[in-house]
Amino acid sequence: MTRDTTPAALPTASVEDLQKLLPSVRHVLWDLDGPICRLFAVHSAPGIAKELLHVIHKAARVGNLEVPVLPKRSLDDPHAMLVAISHSWPGTEQVVELEQWLTAQELIAADSALMTSHVEPLIHRWGGSLGVPFAVSTNNSGQAAAKFLATAELDAFFPYVCGRTSDLSLMKPHPHTLLVALAALRADPSLALMIGDAPTDYRAAKRAGVAFLGYADTSDKVAKFRRAGVRSSRIVTSLKEIWAALDSQE
Repeated sequence: MTRDTTPAALPTASVEDLQKLLPSVRHVLWDLDGPICRLFAVHSAPGIAKELLHVIHKAARVGNLEVPVLPKRSLDDPHAMLVAISHSWPGTEQVVELEQWLTAQELIAADSALMTSHVEPLIHRWGGSLGVPFAVSTNNSGQAAAKFLATAELDAFFPYVCGRTSDLSLMKPHPHTLLVALAALRADPSLALMIGDAPTDYRAAKRAGVAFLGYADTSDKVAKFRRAGVRSSRIVTSLKEIWAALDSQE
């Protein structure tokens, strides 16, 4: 199963915009959750976040730590919740254990993740017949990303998977995973492209000196990209638009 896109109300990239961008791209860095799959399609992020809150309180009791007041916006987002806790409990073994717990949940989620619409033929075309090297740069567990790619039989196109480490300060918008991926690919940042679905991806790409293309399958995501400073010409609402631009160049 794949996820269908929702047309955006705001202007996004035209085929001509993509035709100007894509010819110079020699390497592509992909975010996982969004452009490649919906990792939490079944094992949901809000459900994981709710359970994580209980795990946090248990860790606090064991470690005699104070649980901070978590931002309301983080209560449905396990990544945001974990980052908030890491700021309050820096350098503690509890943060390492919480990150490992989240990794285990993401490995479970990888079993039921849904592939993004049009991503499979696009990967086969772009990374296969056109031979553009790929890597994954994600705030998710690299183990979970590798598991999904193997299950989807896409792992051959992604020899490098750069995921979250126990140092949560290196999560995007920090450019760490992009820089690791670029080094692994021996890629010139000026000839690389990052495809992501969040403003944090855009900010990481900007800091790494990499061009960015935003994948926004809802009007709300388009609006968030625009508020973050992403140009309309660098936003697509479907991966099929990239396919069409590549097709038109042959």
